[in-house]
Amino acid sequence: MLKLCLVIFILIGNPLLFASTPVCQKTDCQNKLTGLSEFQDLQSEVRLGAKSLKVVKIIYHRDFHGGGTVYFLNTKRFPFHFDFVETFLGYKGDLTEFNRNYLGSGEKREFNQASLIFWPESATYPKGMLLMELWNGDVMDIKYVVELFQKIKENLVIDVPMQFHPLGLAQEQMMQASSNALPFINTIELFKDVSYLPMNQGIAYGYLKEVKEGADDCLDYTHIAFFQSMPNDLGLVGGVITEEAQTPLGHINVKSMNRGTVNISLKNARNLLKKYLGKPIKLTAGGDSYQIELLPEAQAGKLIEDFWKTRRPKVKFDATAILDHPYAKRFAPLDSIFKKMPSKKDHQYWARIIGAKATNLAVLSTLAPKHADDKLGFSVPEGYGIPFNFYDLFMQFRQTGLDPANPQVESSPKEMILRILEREQLLDAQRAHSFCQAKPALQEIRDLILRAQVPEEMLGIFKNILLEDEKSPIHQSKISRIRLRSSTNSEDMEGFTGAGLYNSAGLWLYGKDEAEGRSSDKPLSWKKIKQNLQEKIPFIYSSVWNDRAFEEREWYSIKGKKHLAIKVGIALHEGVPYKDLDGKDGEVANGVAITANIFSQDDFGKVYINGQHFDLAVTNPPTPEELQERDPGSPSSYSTEEILVNTETADEELNETPDGWPQWSYEILSRSSVLQSRPVLRDDPKEKKSEQKMEVRRMATIFKNLSDQFAGIFKQDPEQFALDIEWKLVGKKRQLHIKQARPFSASPRKDLPL
Repeated sequence: MLKLCLVIFILIGNPLLFASTPVCQKTDCQNKLTGLSEFQDLQSEVRLGAKSLKVVKIIYHRDFHGGGTVYFLNTKRFPFHFDFVETFLGYKGDLTEFNRNYLGSGEKREFNQASLIFWPESATYPKGMLLMELWNGDVMDIKYVVELFQKIKENLVIDVPMQFHPLGLAQEQMMQASSNALPFINTIELFKDVSYLPMNQGIAYGYLKEVKEGADDCLDYTHIAFFQSMPNDLGLVGGVITEEAQTPLGHINVKSMNRGTVNISLKNARNLLKKYLGKPIKLTAGGDSYQIELLPEAQAGKLIEDFWKTRRPKVKFDATAILDHPYAKRFAPLDSIFKKMPSKKDHQYWARIIGAKATNLAVLSTLAPKHADDKLGFSVPEGYGIPFNFYDLFMQFRQTGLDPANPQVESSPKEMILRILEREQLLDAQRAHSFCQAKPALQEIRDLILRAQVPEEMLGIFKNILLEDEKSPIHQSKISRIRLRSSTNSEDMEGFTGAGLYNSAGLWLYGKDEAEGRSSDKPLSWKKIKQNLQEKIPFIYSSVWNDRAFEEREWYSIKGKKHLAIKVGIALHEGVPYKDLDGKDGEVANGVAITANIFSQDDFGKVYINGQHFDLAVTNPPTPEELQERDPGSPSSYSTEEILVNTETADEELNETPDGWPQWSYEILSRSSVLQSRPVLRDDPKEKKSEQKMEVRRMATIFKNLSDQFAGIFKQDPEQFALDIEWKLVGKKRQLHIKQARPFSASPRKDLPL
């Protein structure tokens, strides 16, 4: 009688278990795949890092008796596992219940979910390879991972190897502890063999030109530039090919994403491209392959010109600068600009006084907790926003010595600049200005600004806050170094970030004024500090006329007399040195974070963190000298640490709580080449309590919280909004220091089929 009751209970409680198995039709699914052609019938697109791949989703419907049914889903029709289970298998619960029940440890899971990815041919895998993946927040026990892998493999008749690809460090550690229960391969090993990476997909027309290291070539949108090693900067070009691997947040790739230009990394590119060098080509960069076609020489010029005419963007440039305000003759303390989170209107008001960069620092000051060592604490630079008024004061300051031909004649930088621009016809908005034509005039303008004197009125304020006012956060008694960063009215605009266009500079308040350190801890005199400021301030103001800045504005139709409307504020704050006054650790790590999956616009709930040891940049590779100074014996090939954090778990209730972040999972996409590949960030995925042992997850939740707050300022949906954050870890306590935050508008081009 008891046995009969149990049978009745099971049948009633689990109506799907003993229902007749639905018959797969090819429009819905298949139970077995015999050949890659059947895989291709069901496949859809997925991205792994910068690479576009083919995927088939899988449901294994278990019967709890060692058997069950494998379903290979038509992934175009059923992009989500839940859609298939609900539609085809008659599941009655909602998505929240489904995730909670079927992404747990595995013992009571009726449905196990996986993805099967085809990894294309490579030197190691000449026929390609199949990868089984779980969701990176899935905590399935190893026993059931093995069961799932074996059931899938039993229903595959495809002559390529199959391996498990752990998504997230927790899954990878589970496999390492399992005594090789399954063949598996991690993301870093996968990408070692990759010869082609589409950093930004699309089509490009232009003349393929090789640019030698250190060469000062004239490049413009008619050139597709090929570099064997990564350049530190690049003006506007038709497309980019590098033989050296790139980082997603390197200046070159961010600019490519902003401009919508093709950018690819290609191993052995010199040999593959040599027959096309100097010739007009059409480059098509797809998700998993590229094509190059020669253009007819006679029509090449017109084809290239017509192609780029249709792609020239226009941005709404509001040049309004507010010069009549309480800080017209003094610097604005960043921590007192906003007493609470500003509205969009308040943010725009201050951006027209001190620039967007300094305004965003003021927002960070409002959001930073009182104690940086709190559980989710962080520090921000303390200092001042220098208003546009002082840029105007500098540009209109009449003096002798600006004109080398007539050094005794008195004039102002503004008058001299206008004379040069009119002479070269660079203020004619209807005239096309090639970079090569404008370059000599731009250099002439920068040189004259560097000769200009800084008004004593401005220098007097510096003297007060650095040496006299002991309440100043950047008084010499409190800090050893200051940082002056450009903050203009032509950056961080909708459709135009202006990232990397303008200059910044550091300045020591002690000892020797050298970037690599001081010879003593003796305070510098005002005479020496003033001399250094006389060099640094014009350097920042001159960057309005940087080649890259002028060219970028022209491309975005900020041209003609609009160039004269550019205003430069300065974010003035403490600088974090590599080594502090006593020679102890200053900056122990640094990097950039994006509160989105930088590789895929549609993959929500992710935080991408790019980091490196010390003060070595993630956006540009350091010089060999910088690298050897920080890490003697470091390999010449340079890589940074890349981590993708999943801020969602299978438990929706947990996702809604502010304390759910210790349960987040993350995947290491790339390891640093510095310090023998030692992790930049310290995080044990098994740890759930100690913040010091959850560095990745702790930083990710801070970044996500900031992103949500900034989304409110700009009246954006937090799910659709992404923040670009520059961070540092400082001192032995590895305190998080956030030095910049701004909306992230760059995004990779959608997958382009070939």
